[in-house]
Amino acid sequence: MRTDNEIKKDVEDELRLDRDIDASDIAVAVHDGVLALTGYVRSYNEKTQAERDARRITGRLGVANDIKVRQPLISKRPDPEIARNAVDNLRDALPYASEFIKVTVTDGWLTLEGDVEWSYQRDRAEEAAQAQRGVIGVSDNLKFRPRVAATDVKRQIEDALKRNP
Repeated sequence: MRTDNEIKKDVEDELRLDRDIDASDIAVAVHDGVLALTGYVRSYNEKTQAERDARRITGRLGVANDIKVRQPLISKRPDPEIARNAVDNLRDALPYASEFIKVTVTDGWLTLEGDVEWSYQRDRAEEAAQAQRGVIGVSDNLKFRPRVAATDVKRQIEDALKRNP
C-alpha cells in the first residue's frame, strides 16, 4: 500500500505536468488515501481536469474536489448568453436528445434537467455544458428514462430469435 506522501507527490507532479491547467493555486492534501484538492482555477474545465488528473493516480481511495473557480474579468459572461451557448452546444453534441434537456444558469452555475435514455448522453451533455467560457460549475440533474421497457426488449429479442434462429 502506498503512503499518503507518495500519493501526494504523484498528484502534485501530475497536476504540474498537465498543460491544460494552471496548478500553481491548487493544493493537495492526502489523509488515509483520500485526496483533497483545494485552491483556485480560472475555469470549470480546469477544475474537472484537475480531478481527472488526481483520479489517475494509483493508491488513492477517494477524491474530494474543493477547488473554486475564479474567472478573470474577461471570461465573465451574462447568464442568458451562457444559456444560449449551452443549448447550442447540446444541440450539436446530442441532436436527438437535446430537446429533452433543459438548461438553467444562475450566476454562471449551469444546471441540466430532463431525461436521457443512455449514460453516454448524460456524459456528452455535461461536457457540452461545461465547455464554454463563463461557466463556474455544472449541476447534472438528468434522469435516466429508457423509452423501451425491459419486458418489451425481452419480447423483441425472443421474436427475433423465432424469425431467425
